[in-house]
Amino acid sequence: MHRRMAPRFLLLALVVMVAASAWAPLTFADPQATLLNLGCSQYNATPASAFLAALNATLADLRANLSAAGGGFATAAQPRAAAPAFAMAQCRPYVAGRDCVACFDAAAARLRAACGAANGGRAILDGCVLRYESAAFFDQSTLPGNTQVCNGSAVDVGGFADAARALVADLAAAVPRVPGLAAAAARDGVYAAAQCVETVGEGGCAQCLKVAVGNIDGCPPDSDGRAVDAGCFMRYSDRSFFPANATVDLAEYLRSGKSSHKGAIIGGILGGIAFLFLVGLSIFLLIRRYRKLKPRRVAVKRLIVMETSRAKAEFESEVKLISNVHHRNLVRLLGCSRKGSEFLLILGSLDNTALDLFFNYIILLSRGYTAPEYAIHGQLSEKVDTYSFGVVVLEILSGRKSNDTRLEPETQYLLEWAWKLYESDNLIALVDDTLDPEEYKPEEVKRIMEIALVCTQSAVAARPMMSEVVVLLLTRNDPELQPTRPTFIDATSRVRGETSSSSSSSASKATVSVSQFSAR
Repeated sequence: MHRRMAPRFLLLALVVMVAASAWAPLTFADPQATLLNLGCSQYNATPASAFLAALNATLADLRANLSAAGGGFATAAQPRAAAPAFAMAQCRPYVAGRDCVACFDAAAARLRAACGAANGGRAILDGCVLRYESAAFFDQSTLPGNTQVCNGSAVDVGGFADAARALVADLAAAVPRVPGLAAAAARDGVYAAAQCVETVGEGGCAQCLKVAVGNIDGCPPDSDGRAVDAGCFMRYSDRSFFPANATVDLAEYLRSGKSSHKGAIIGGILGGIAFLFLVGLSIFLLIRRYRKLKPRRVAVKRLIVMETSRAKAEFESEVKLISNVHHRNLVRLLGCSRKGSEFLLILGSLDNTALDLFFNYIILLSRGYTAPEYAIHGQLSEKVDTYSFGVVVLEILSGRKSNDTRLEPETQYLLEWAWKLYESDNLIALVDDTLDPEEYKPEEVKRIMEIALVCTQSAVAARPMMSEVVVLLLTRNDPELQPTRPTFIDATSRVRGETSSSSSSSASKATVSVSQFSAR
């Protein structure tokens, strides 16, 4: 009796399970591992074995984070390794769980096969993105190499191209304000999604998606279009590529600018009251501050600058740059004035040593000794001093300027030339040939130059503190130093030999392009 009922019971359970699965929400068991964009730096990491070890560690950390519950974005770094490595992975919001890990594995396999010991690489797949570098890059949004990927046949349905462009434009406007910087939407027969790397922030996301809209605009009426960049991804299609429950209502994130007449009046009144309150408060605080003001001692420095437009422009640029500098060893710049060739600088009154340090700092900035993170991003730390020290040491030992355009192109930029000699194990060739070889020991001079290269590494975290530099200089039997590649900045404030792998293989020349930047 019981044996006859058992098969019927199992059959009933099976029917119930099938029925339940039919009512379950739609899920995609698809890692979407189609490769869209692959790029590798043209520079190899040195030492390669140390870099690959650090890279393997970061990739393992990324995979562990993505495998954790709810993980779809992760960063990892080995900043203090002999050859630092930084990596980031992100899955689309509709590619989760095992699919996310599977997409990551596919991207990692692509990079390992294509990039080898390159010090940077990026793989963008439909379902995820994976990037690694020898220096931190997590805040980068749009870079050279951004492009479109159009495919599929033209859609005959009337209005599809306009509907696709309208939906991606709305996504570009809404996603920077959506939590997680990602959204998917469907409208008028078009399915679309946009996503930014979480670490670029709202401003970087908006900038990147603006570029993406311009790139993807050339795809309609093709049935599928994508835009890829260092900090964002955008896609549209005439077929759904995400679950129906993955969409976001964009209306609440779009600024319609509409309001009722009554609401506008109330808002205007409240705004006026708030404005008057702020004006009154400001006047009160100014009067109170004025009554408490006491005479303040300042130092006024009078300088004569050459009567050339370039000299004046460069000096003004550097004054603006250092007006925001806060350094414990530098006096604060309070203001400046110019008339003809005469410049007046108003500074907080300190001893002569601090003033001398201030003007030496101006000279260092204007002659190309500034660390790249400060020149490009305005990030100031004690490691900026370490970088400048390294350049000065190379100048002393070589007997030449950091930038000298009168020399052969290959040797014009001292730091770049020093690195090339280091890579070819011929660093001693940098020594000033007017020095008497009998008066110095080549191995000691070579070690000092290696310490200088350690001071100028691209990764800020990899540079030693100045106290650590002193220890290195005083230590004779220390293990061999293994500096990593610096960032080269020339006399015209441009980054030379860009190491970023943000360009694709189809635009690989971007990896060696010259990027213009302005001082902050």
